[in-house]
Amino acid sequence: MRTLLFIVSVGTIGALAWPTAPDSKAGPPAGPPDAALIPQSPSPPLQVQEHALDNGFTILLVEDRRAPRVAANLWVRVGSMLEPEGLHGITHFLEHVIHQGTTTLGTRDLAAELPILREIHDTEQELIAVRNRERNRLRERDVFFDELGWPTTPEMRALRERLYELEDRDNEYRDFWTTYKWYMQHGGYVRHTDPVPASTEQDYMEMNMALPPEHMELFFRFEADRMVNAVLRGWEAQRFTVLEQVLGGLSRPQTRFNEAIDGVTAQSHPVYTPDGGHLPDFANFTRAAMWRIYDDYFVPNNATLVLVGDMTLDEAVPLAERYFGALPRGPEPPAALDIEAE
Repeated sequence: MRTLLFIVSVGTIGALAWPTAPDSKAGPPAGPPDAALIPQSPSPPLQVQEHALDNGFTILLVEDRRAPRVAANLWVRVGSMLEPEGLHGITHFLEHVIHQGTTTLGTRDLAAELPILREIHDTEQELIAVRNRERNRLRERDVFFDELGWPTTPEMRALRERLYELEDRDNEYRDFWTTYKWYMQHGGYVRHTDPVPASTEQDYMEMNMALPPEHMELFFRFEADRMVNAVLRGWEAQRFTVLEQVLGGLSRPQTRFNEAIDGVTAQSHPVYTPDGGHLPDFANFTRAAMWRIYDDYFVPNNATLVLVGDMTLDEAVPLAERYFGALPRGPEPPAALDIEAE
C-alpha cells in the first residue's frame, strides 16, 4: 500500500508544472491578495447560557447545531488539593470506585448484596482497629516505620484476606461497568477506551460523555444517581488498579522531576499536590475515609454541568430539574487553605 501511494504521488507531481523562479524585476502581483493570507478577525465569543437550580446545581450550555451530538461534562469541585493530609490520592481512587455502580445500577439483587456490604464495612473497621493498635505498639518502642502501614501481623493479613473473599462474593451480585455499557449502546463516545469516563486533578473531578441528543437523558439519570447512591463496590480491585497507575507514573523520569519541583512549590499552595497522591498514603485509604470525601463534596451545590452541542437550555433545564433538582443542597464543602512559605 505504501508503494502504491508513492507511485500515485509521483504521477500527480509529474502532471503539475513546476513553478519558475521569481523575476526580480517583476512588480507586485496583479489582483487582490489571497484572502487566506489576510489576518482574520477572531471568532465571536462563545454564547454561554447559564441556569442554576434552587439547590445550587449549575448548568452552563453552549448551543452548537453543527452535529447531532452533545458533549457533557459534570464537574465536581474536589481533588488532591482538598484532601486531608495523609490521604492524598484518595479522590482519584474514589473516581474509580464510584463508577462501579449504585444502589440502582450495577446490582443484580440489592437485598442479597446489602448484608455482604455491611460485613465488608464491619471487617474493615476491625482491620483499622487492629492496625492502629499495632502501630501504637511500634510507637511505644520508638519505631515509626511500619512498612508503609501494609499488613504486618498474621491477624491483619487474615482480615485483609477476609476482605478479598467478601469482595469476591459481592461480585456475584454485581454487573460490571453498567453505565458505560448503556452509554456505548446508545451512541456514546468517550475520549479514551477506559470504562471509567472521568478524570481527577488537583481541584476537580469530571465525568464526561458525548451522546446523541435523543439519549442525553441517560447522562442526567446516571450522573445524578452516582452523586447520591454510589456503592463502593470493587474497592480492593480498584485500589490495586490505582496503585499500578501511580507506580507506572513513577517509572517515567519526568514524573519524579515534576514531583520534586512540586514538593517545593507545594509549600506555598496545595494546588501542587500530585493528583495521583503519595504512595505512602495508600496504606491509609479506607472506605470510611472515602465516604467522608464523597459525602462532603458530592452535593449539587458543589457541581457544574457543562453541555456543548445540539441541545438548548430549554431542553436541558427540565432534565436537570427532574434528576438533579430533587437532590438536597449540602453544607458548603471544606475549602483549601493557602499556606505561605517561610
